Amino acid sequence: MLFISEPVRGFLIKGTVSFFWQAPSVNFVAIVQRSWEFADPQSKVLYPMRKSVTGLIFAAFFCLFTHPGRAGDAVGELAPNWILPDSKGTPISLYEEVEAGKTIVMFFWASWCKSCKSLLPVLQKLDQAKGDRPISFYLMNVWEDDDPVAFLERYDLNLPVLLQAENVAQRYEIRITPGVVVVDPQRRIRYVRSPDQTVTEVTAELQRVLEISPTATATAVTPAVSEPAPPVD
Repeated sequence: MLFISEPVRGFLIKGTVSFFWQAPSVNFVAIVQRSWEFADPQSKVLYPMRKSVTGLIFAAFFCLFTHPGRAGDAVGELAPNWILPDSKGTPISLYEEVEAGKTIVMFFWASWCKSCKSLLPVLQKLDQAKGDRPISFYLMNVWEDDDPVAFLERYDLNLPVLLQAENVAQRYEIRITPGVVVVDPQRRIRYVRSPDQTVTEVTAELQRVLEISPTATATAVTPAVSEPAPPVD
């Protein structure tokens, strides 16, 4: 077995990561994730094989090119500013929003991401349960290959969507969807979702950071986001 010293290994990994993620439009982890999402469950031969191979590739990328605890390391740091157009073309600025006294929740997502579909109704419930608190939720669309506005309309989700947010994802070191970042009115990062956190854990963290009670969240009513059932013959 080839032995590579720890300093050399660290140099090679950092160099490779820097090379792969310099271009915001190319996210290899997202590409692998997307191939997993699109594996055809109707194929009894290709589906298990594709899931296994994709899983191994994803695990290799994740182990080599990510650092445990990195998401939490950003908490307390100054949040980078961004300006993005919403679905109507109106520019939205992070710093202008927080200077108005708002807490901002950024949700990095794509319509092909199954885990995103599980979290979208949670965000809608939190938005309804916030009351008069100055909290804004923004759906930061990334690595998209469909119409995100039409997707949200299909499921009656009315949170504001910001398009082509790949550059913002890169600045916040979001490598995989779904990504969640909370920024307070002092421009400080309060929370970043760890890739291994479940929907339940993310919900609890957002309730804690945003100071929204679980009872208020539970009473909010939102439609479930799921694919339509196939026609019955």
